[in-house]
Amino acid sequence: MRDIAARHAVPTARLVFEISEHTLHRANGSAQKAVEALHACGARVAVEDFGATAHSLDCLATFRPDQVKLDQAIVNAVTKASDHAVLQRLVAAAHGAGVPVTATRVETAAQLHALRACRCDVIQGYLLSQPFPARWIDDTQDVIAERARDLMP
Repeated sequence: MRDIAARHAVPTARLVFEISEHTLHRANGSAQKAVEALHACGARVAVEDFGATAHSLDCLATFRPDQVKLDQAIVNAVTKASDHAVLQRLVAAAHGAGVPVTATRVETAAQLHALRACRCDVIQGYLLSQPFPARWIDDTQDVIAERARDLMP
């Protein structure tokens, strides 16, 4: 990985490898070695589908991710009182381990408010903006920032 990054003039610290929680738990010991190797190279690791299994909280201690991305089912259900408690527990555990939490595919204001109430760190989704090519960032970042300010007073 270091050689490829160097060949393309990309600092390894800018690389984030997203690995599904399911994959980490199925791979057992080999996954832990792979995550350790990525960290040793300076790359970061994000665990996707966080909260999807009973092993979610163990994942924080075992793999020491740099970020977790909430499972889509949790994001979809955050407005239900019973699922809100699950979200609060997951976010608190991640924050307790020093790991920021990202919610993706946020599409409704109700989801946004529930995620903010639980102190979710990063929100992504159609509520803020649809996906677009990176070359459009200069042209759209002011509009997206204004939309975010309107949604999050």
